Amino acid sequence: QRREAAKVSEVFDQVHQSMIQTPIKDNVPLFWSTMSLVKTNHYRSIAHYFVAAALLDHELGPRDDEDQQEKTLS
Repeated sequence: QRREAAKVSEVFDQVHQSMIQTPIKDNVPLFWSTMSLVKTNHYRSIAHYFVAAALLDHELGPRDDEDQQEKTLS
């Protein structure tokens, strides 16, 4: 779920970046570009939420490798 939300956020960010470029921004309503930015941040927040929830639900044991755990979650 985290990766899906992060990917959706990335796509909305690309859409937003396209909408604010000069040839396009004159033909796209401001509301649309603003909404794409809102959706970018919304889905990025969802991705962060899932990472935080996974971190809170997971307890490291004394023999667990913290670096490996961080790589797994990123």
